[in-house]
Amino acid sequence: AAEARLRVVLENFYQRYRESGYSRQPGVVDIADLASRYAGEGAPELWARIATKYDISPLIVLQWLSRSLDPLAPVQWPKGQVPEAACCGLRALAKSLVGHA
Repeated sequence: AAEARLRVVLENFYQRYRESGYSRQPGVVDIADLASRYAGEGAPELWARIATKYDISPLIVLQWLSRSLDPLAPVQWPKGQVPEAACCGLRALAKSLVGHA
């Protein structure tokens, strides 16, 4: 599912980017390969690389990144590297949601 979602978002991105007339146009892009290599936890890295390569503002790239992630995964960290503050915040959020279910 993550790979398919990323593939669709990349197809939309490159289509819009080519139509926009930006000066740094992409050459041939193997979208299926990118999607298979970067789906899931690799998506943030892929969008960071795209932003750097095509000089795209962080705000725009974050919008594309958010479209390529699972709707229930608002943030991602590599396994075992979730900051403690984030864990605490997520536990507090989950606890407050349980009380309102």
